[in-house]
Amino acid sequence: MSVIDDQLFDALSEEDQLKMKDIKAGVGIFELLGLIFSGKQAWMIWYIYAVSIAFLIAAVVFFNNYTEATDIRAALDWALLLIACMFIFTIIKMAAWQHMCKREMLQEVHRVQMQLMAMNKDKN
Repeated sequence: MSVIDDQLFDALSEEDQLKMKDIKAGVGIFELLGLIFSGKQAWMIWYIYAVSIAFLIAAVVFFNNYTEATDIRAALDWALLLIACMFIFTIIKMAAWQHMCKREMLQEVHRVQMQLMAMNKDKN
């Protein structure tokens, strides 16, 4: 399979070869994090991360109040708030991770499209 890929790559123009090198290289986790903050849905990611930071700060405050509670009822109240806050934080983080996986999948689809264009160009 790599021989065919090499032949297709050699048949491309220099500009297309540069694009293919960028696409084949893939993106790392930090580049993927940077990619999700751009595009049409960047506002949603900024919102998700702002809300998750707010819930994380709230969880720290709830934990602090939980450890300083003097009676059992107050400690249970703070513990319940802490558990609920961390549950919501986890759900928000899962949504952000799914969005990042979607962006990675779109990157792979774009890579396959470029390979198909190269194959089509080779036939013509």
